[in-house]
Amino acid sequence: IYQEGMKAPIIVDRFWHSTAAYAIATAVSGPVTNLPQEGSELYLWPGDLLQPSLVVVLTLDPEERKRRLRDR
Repeated sequence: IYQEGMKAPIIVDRFWHSTAAYAIATAVSGPVTNLPQEGSELYLWPGDLLQPSLVVVLTLDPEERKRRLRDR
């Protein structure tokens, strides 16, 4: 992937960010204060994983999300 990324942009719909967020959210229950503290090693980027040069986060209205899931 690294070599291809040197030739042209690579666009993916999910990457480490979403996997980490899901894993942390499902492991932690209760209020936000139960999340690992800022600076925790859980938030560190894995050393053996390529880092993107740009991350774009798209948000979607909850009702629109439900509609899209229903209409699949």
